[in-house]
Amino acid sequence: MSLSEQGKAILALLVDDINQGRYRPEGEKTFCGYREVHVRLGLQRKGPHWGNSLRTQGLVDLAEWIRQNKLPAITGLIVDQTSYRPGPGYYEVNGATAGDERWWRNQVRQAIAHDWSEWVNDYEPVSERDLADVSQSVLEGNQSEVTAMVRKRCERLKKRGREYYRDSDGYLRCKACKWHKTDSRISGDIVELHHARPISDAPATGRLLPLVAALQLLTPLCPRCHRIIHSRIGGGMFSFVELEKIVGGQ
Repeated sequence: MSLSEQGKAILALLVDDINQGRYRPEGEKTFCGYREVHVRLGLQRKGPHWGNSLRTQGLVDLAEWIRQNKLPAITGLIVDQTSYRPGPGYYEVNGATAGDERWWRNQVRQAIAHDWSEWVNDYEPVSERDLADVSQSVLEGNQSEVTAMVRKRCERLKKRGREYYRDSDGYLRCKACKWHKTDSRISGDIVELHHARPISDAPATGRLLPLVAALQLLTPLCPRCHRIIHSRIGGGMFSFVELEKIVGGQ
């Protein structure tokens, strides 16, 4: 069974959140809501219920694909944000007893610890055609009401940025110190994408940029260098040239 594009999008969203350290196995209020997934993926609600709507737009596909491949039931990270529990379909598709909280939390722990890079990393390089295509604009910084007004990072830009800056050997390296993940036990890239223009400065409707311009505003940095570049005394950021001097002097 191959995974649908909608299922892939949901999986990529959850794995990105895991890599960002969002979820805590015993903190169900850190989990993702059905409505939030709609908002972040730009899905329209189909019918009166967010959960049923998402089931028809990739959630069931993802759950069935996960079970077939004997992977941790990661869809348990998507919950009803009233009860903070997954819907009954989550247990049904996995052949588990409905409402079995111990099983659910165990699956969540395994999903958070699992290395999903085999299924979510796309090493297809960004082509010159992509960069020249004006239709490949990306939208960053637009406001979206989930439970509060937040600034949204463009999921598509993050994915394309990782493709663009990934070296030919498959590693994403820090531009400042050249560090990259060296241990296969570590999940995800670890190296982050630094944005030269803070999205807090963008208008409420967001900032529309051609893909090539948006990519040029990104810099791959390891967590240490990323923290340093945002740590100028008095606020603000160091320039990349200043960062190189700081890192080089250590």
